[in-house]
Amino acid sequence: MKLTKELILQQEKETVLQHFTLADAYQLGEEVRKAAVGDPEQLIITIQLGRRLVYVRAGSKTTFENDYWAARKRNVVLHHEHSSMFVRLDNNADEEEYYRRNGLSHHDYAIHGGAFPIFVEQVGMVGVIAISGFPMEDDHLTCYQGLMNFKKKFAC
Repeated sequence: MKLTKELILQQEKETVLQHFTLADAYQLGEEVRKAAVGDPEQLIITIQLGRRLVYVRAGSKTTFENDYWAARKRNVVLHHEHSSMFVRLDNNADEEEYYRRNGLSHHDYAIHGGAFPIFVEQVGMVGVIAISGFPMEDDHLTCYQGLMNFKKKFAC
């Protein structure tokens, strides 16, 4: 599947939840792990709710580098309230221009797929799923599919 800005905007709309609480974070993390397009032991999966990091699962084949990438992708979503892959495509994958235009640093932000907003109906963005370990397109699709599976399974 070729990712486009239009497709990603549709994915963001499809994944809007009726509610999302701290109690839901573990189940969402598990659904993201199950949705992994490859070996989930290669992934770090993080969920931020508000300003708190409320879920972390580091696969046995991950390193600090994965933590760092997930954090930088998460910052992109927090800044723009769109998935990190959408922001990448919206900037024509021109990272240096993105950093210059937004006054941001590549040390803190990464416009690579793998972080996805958590939206709640009539509330807005309440959190972020961020993963790292696969190629960026697969990271993006894993987040999206995990969120869709969570929404269907728990009628959120």
